[in-house]
Formats: sequence, structure tokens, C-alpha cells
Amino acid sequence: MKHLLLAAALATAAFSPAAAQVVTFATSGEGSLTNAVASAIAKEISDNSDVRMRVAPMGGSSIALPQVNNGSVEFTVGLAVTPAFAFKGKDMFEGRPQSNIRAVASLFVMTPAFMVRDDSDIQNITDLKGKRVTSGLQQQNIVAIVSEASLQAVGMSWDEVDEVPAPTSNQGIEDLMAGKVDSVMASISSGKSHQADASVGVRWLPLEDTPEAVQALTTYAPGTHIATIEPSDQYPGVTGPLPALAAPLVIIASESTSDEVVELVVKTLYEKQAELATAFKAFRGFDPEKMGTDVQVPYHKAALAFFERQGIAHPE
Repeated sequence: MKHLLLAAALATAAFSPAAAQVVTFATSGEGSLTNAVASAIAKEISDNSDVRMRVAPMGGSSIALPQVNNGSVEFTVGLAVTPAFAFKGKDMFEGRPQSNIRAVASLFVMTPAFMVRDDSDIQNITDLKGKRVTSGLQQQNIVAIVSEASLQAVGMSWDEVDEVPAPTSNQGIEDLMAGKVDSVMASISSGKSHQADASVGVRWLPLEDTPEAVQALTTYAPGTHIATIEPSDQYPGVTGPLPALAAPLVIIASESTSDEVVELVVKTLYEKQAELATAFKAFRGFDPEKMGTDVQVPYHKAALAFFERQGIAHPE
């Protein structure tokens, strides 16, 4: 009888949720964009497969990417700039290339730009010379990077503006509304941008789509490109076509992350876009046919195989 009970217990354990494969999806802190994105994906996968995906806030890509690179964490997600720097061993990863990371899917793009008040006489980025511009952004290193890239795209540097340090772009927006700064780099579609537009009215400075600008983005914010934003309720202060920096949000895995789990992630993204959009509305802007966009990090072989089967364009 004891042997029969032991056998039954082992059989039950083998088919219980505790025996399911568990994978970790590292993100920024709870309440962040990346945490919300990963949570929507994790729930869809955990509810509909034998894989249990655990979301683990780790403080951002610069912390999570080394964990993914060494295989202790299966996935992370963040703007393409940081993984591109990580893979090449540049900027915050200088001398420490994370050569084992692999892209899994490009999701939707974030569109940061320099914000000014609607009544400002500043019309172009070059007009920021000598003006008060939010800088530092110690708690949002990625925003500091795209700010630098946007200045370099028009041949400028921080030396040509009056820097006003702030920990985050949200604080910079508060300073803009209070008249303490003339411009701040912010996400065009963020809730804080909507708040500023409702409060004081805002505009966005266009990024010139020139070969020099593209080269600057490649150097200072790899993985980004220039996109034209059209007027929409989603974009406060955009009244006409606006050339802006576009930074794709990208899922990153390790080269050692299993083919089966990577394929499960891209298959879920491809087939469950509507369900993901219900869980987190930012997925409304996700086009599964574009998830193979070049982000200057090689794609995982299982993702490439899926793209090939579905006819999804991807880097050669």
C-alpha cells in the first residue's frame, strides 16, 4: 500500500502546476511600462500553456540584461537602445559586451521628443541654444540618452543649452508647467504629457529627417529610427505631421533560452494581439507583422524560424 501511495503521489506531482516549466521575465519596477507589458504576456502564456511565466521587477534593462546574458533569467523587455549598447559593449556596458543576448520581438514604438509650451517662441531643436532644458534624469537613463541623441541629430550638444537637472522627465514636465524650464524630453503619448497639454498647452520640436540625423541616432541611440507621427487623440500637442525619434520596445532573451519557450512567446504575440490589447491597451499599437524589425541585436534562432514560417520581414 505504501508503494502504491508513493507512486500516486509522484504521478500527481508530475502533472501538477508545480511541475510546470517556470521562466522569469525581468522588468523595471511595478507599475512601469515594461512591467505592465510583461505581465500581460505572462498571464496569457501562463493561462494557456504548461509554461508558468514569472514577472520579476529588477530595476530596468541595465540591471536585467546581464542576468539574461548569463542565462539566469530567460527574458527582459525594454527600449531597443539599451540592448543595442549591451550587445556592442558600449555606453553603460563599455568593455562588457553582453554577446549572448538575442532579440525575440519588436513590439510597439515609444516616441520621445522635446516638449515646449504652446506659447513658446521655440520652433526647432536648434532654437534650444541658450535655453533652459531639463537634464540629468538620473532615474531615467534612457531618456537622457535619447535627449543627447536628439541634440546631436541637429549638430548640438549639452554645452549649448542651460541645463536644469531633474531626476525624471515627469519632474521636468512639472518644471515646464511652472515656467522653470523651456523644454523637456518626454514621451509624446504619456499621461503626464496629456496633463501638461490640458494645463498649459504643449508643442513638440520636430526631428529633422536627414542623413546626419540618422547617423547621430545610430551612434548615440542605436536601435532607434525616425518616424512621422500624425495627429491623434493619443498624441497631445501634435497638430500636423511630426518627425520624431522612434524607440522600439523589444523583448530580449538569451541565446540559451530554449527554442520552445521563445517560439511560445512569439506565437502568443502573433496570435493573441487582441487578448493582449485587452489586458494592456498599449498593445493596440502592436503590429505582429512588424515584430521582426531590426533593433541592432541578433534575433534568437527560434524567433527567426517563426518569422520565416509566417512571412514576417526580419534582418538577414
